[in-house]
Order: sequence, then structure tokens, then C-alpha cells
Amino acid sequence: MRGLGFKDGEDLPFECRQCQRSQSHSQSSTIGQPESPTTGTASIHGQPESPTTGTASIHGQPESPAFLHEQPDSPTSDSACLDRSAPVLSDISSLNGSFAQPLVPEEPLIEDPIPHTSDTEPEEITWQVIKGATQRGGAHLINSAGFTYVKQKVTKTSTVWICSKRNKTLKCAARVHQRGQHFCPTETQHNHPSAPDALMSAKVRATLKESLTSHQFTAGSALVTDAVHNHVTVGAPCPSLPTQSAMIRVANRRRQGIRPKHPTDLNFDLKMDAIPEDFLQADITVGPRRHLLYSSPHQLKLLAAAKTWYMDGTFRLVKAPFTQLYSIHAFIRSEHSTKQFPLAFIIMSGKKEADYKAVLKVLLDIIPEPSVSKVVLDFEAAVWKAVKQVLPHVIIQGCAFHFSQAIWRKIQELGLQQAYNRKQGTYMYCRRLMALAFLPSNFIISQFEAIRDATPSNSPLQPLLEYFYCQWIQNPIFDVSSWCELTMGVR
Repeated sequence: MRGLGFKDGEDLPFECRQCQRSQSHSQSSTIGQPESPTTGTASIHGQPESPTTGTASIHGQPESPAFLHEQPDSPTSDSACLDRSAPVLSDISSLNGSFAQPLVPEEPLIEDPIPHTSDTEPEEITWQVIKGATQRGGAHLINSAGFTYVKQKVTKTSTVWICSKRNKTLKCAARVHQRGQHFCPTETQHNHPSAPDALMSAKVRATLKESLTSHQFTAGSALVTDAVHNHVTVGAPCPSLPTQSAMIRVANRRRQGIRPKHPTDLNFDLKMDAIPEDFLQADITVGPRRHLLYSSPHQLKLLAAAKTWYMDGTFRLVKAPFTQLYSIHAFIRSEHSTKQFPLAFIIMSGKKEADYKAVLKVLLDIIPEPSVSKVVLDFEAAVWKAVKQVLPHVIIQGCAFHFSQAIWRKIQELGLQQAYNRKQGTYMYCRRLMALAFLPSNFIISQFEAIRDATPSNSPLQPLLEYFYCQWIQNPIFDVSSWCELTMGVR
């Protein structure tokens, strides 16, 4: 032990590790617990040359747990010994019974019984040829396992089909020989998984292609919905089929090539075979301008019975040489619901008063005794003048949406849009002008004058105030009562 820095016969102080652990573990124990771990000395005897020879005697009282009894020191012997206070337990049955734990039964991982393998024969593979399923209008051979084939070779006696999975990254060489209604696959296996929805997807594509040709003017969304409804099982996964919106876009693109070309001028002949029967009601000419009136007999019957007409035009759906699609709507009640439907459509190439008058006169010739007593319009002066002359007995009411829209457009024209969006005062001022339409008609002028009197003469809002006065207060066409929306259920 000389190599460790100790001399023969020198006492070695020590501290028992068991006592250290016992002290930290049983601070709260009150029986047989010393305040500090027991310490002692060790005497080392032997030859300095070999640390493995000699004897060491260790004396001391290690700290004991509460349930152990202290024992006297043992005499020093020739072998190293540690005087422990704990007795040796020779029989485990002497422990307190509180240590016994009940056995926990092993729970099975699978509660249901494992199904037995069946020795029945595999399900027979069926085959079906779907015409017009390919992109070029060819046929697909699809089996019940979900594999798709295309024609590779046709002879007098047979047809050879090859797997449709053939591209730059994957080339499947699986083939099927067809003789009549007998299909015989070759030994070459597929190198890709099958598609369980292959048959449904092929039927949808084939049906959609056929309907696009036979129903050129039916809405693409309606054709796609019908094809999906007829061939796709509800709740069945169909990952091979594109989304309905994607199929609608593809359908509309493909029909552009088979539809009649859009005219470049007004001197064109109508293709009556492309128009549903009795849908074109009139071809109206006003000078160099031309207007086409469309409506079905049933729609005309509903329009004649309606007491309120809602008339509006849109410019986004037409191309030159036409300028707008003008439509007449009415509310239709069916059982417990009431909805607004378009009942007449006029494709117009002009927006003058004479154009609207000519269209309304032709419409009254078709329905000579309409029940209309009120007409709701946007604020287009030419339409208001035409309606007053052709239908003098009806009440003309302005649309609340178009009223606010007209004021908003003026705000943008005057460069007040940023102030409207960022400044609370400008925003509230403009909204007060728009809200005048919801006051009683006999209060509108007085409230407008109050707003005008509170506006400084040098205010940037003065141009907007002057516009409102000229357009909505003093305008002989749009009098105050015509754009007052207080008692209107439908605005």
C-alpha cells in the first residue's frame, strides 16, 4: 500500500458508503438512527512492494436502518472484514406479509380469436372492356383485381392487351390474350400494385366523354355530377379519379372544339340545331344593334304571373360584338321555400334607351297581360326611362346594393379610398351618406342638409357631398322615394 501513499501500521480513516446511503434514505426515521454516519479506522499491514498482500482491519459502527439491531465490533482477523449491523436473513418467509404482491394475470394482446386460414379457392377474376376510356377515345380492359390494359395487337382470331402502366419510369410487361370472351393472362406478373377503383374511374371517364358530345350545351358541372353519381359507389375510395372541379375544367376545354365558334360581328346566322327547342323567343334589331331574347315557355308563364320583376345586367359573361347579358328575375314559391330565379335572358349589343324599349315591347307582345306591378332596377338612367314609358303603371324601386355601390365608386373616383379605409372620420361620413336610404323618405332631405351644414367648405369631402346632392337629391329620374329602402323586405 506504500504506492498509495500510506505506511505500514498507519491508521486509515474511512467512512462507510452503506452508512451514507442509509443516512440519506432514512432522515425521517427515529429508531437507531445516528446523526452522522459511523466512522472508524483501518490498520494496514503487509509488504510495500505488493498491494495485494497484507491484511486490513476495519472498525466502526455503520448506520443501521430502523428495523436492524446494532451489533458489537468484531475482532480483527487476517482477512478484510466489514462489521455490519444487519443480521443475515436466511429465510425469506420471515419477512412481513405486507411485502407479498398478488399475481397479475397476463392479458392477451388480441382479444378477438385469430381467424383460421381458409382452404377455399381464390376468387375468380372477371374482365370488362370499357370503350372510350382512354385519353384518345380507345378502350380499356379492366379486371376485378384492379389492373388496366390497353390494346397492343389485334389479329383475326385474338386481341393482345398489355398493361397500361408504361411510361419513362415504369414499364409493365403483363399481357392478356383475348379470344372471344375468354381472357388468358400470360405468366409475366405486374411490377406495380393494382388500383381497386380502376373500373369506376374508367366508367366515369367514358360516360363523360360520350355526354360531352351528345349534350354540347349542358353545363359541364351537371354532366360531371351525373357521371360520378351513376358509377361511383357512395363511400368507396376513388383515388384514381380527379376532383370534380378538375373534371369540369377538362370537360369545358374539350367542348370548345365541338361548339360553334363565337361570331366576330353582328351579321351571323343562328344555328337553330344548337339551341334548345322554343328557347329563342325573338331576334330584335334596333338600327345596327342586335339583341337576342331567350326564355322557355314555362319560364314565360312564371314571368307573366310574377308581381315583381328584378332586372339587372352583367358584362362579364359576354364577348364582343355583344356588350351585356340582361336578365329578368322573379321569386318562385315551391312548398315551404321561396327563391329567386332568372326567367328571361337578353343578349344585348347596346345599352341605349331605344334598345331597352324595343326589348320590353317584344316581351310584352309575347306575354300581353303580365301581372307585374313593381320593378326593381339598378340605377341606369336608360332603363328607368324605358320602363316608365313601356310600363307606366308599375312602381320603380332602386336596388339598395347598387345605391351603395354607386356611392363607393364615386369615393374611389375622387381619391378618397385610402382615407375611407384609414380614417375613422372619413369612414363614418361616407357611411352616413349611404345610410340615408334607410330613413323615412320625408326625413332624408333634412338629414342630408344637416350633414352638409356640418361639413367645412374646405373639406376634401365637399366634392362627394356635391355629387350626392346632384345625383340623389335633385335628380328628376331618381327621386328620393325611389331609392328609399325603409319598408322594402327585399332590397
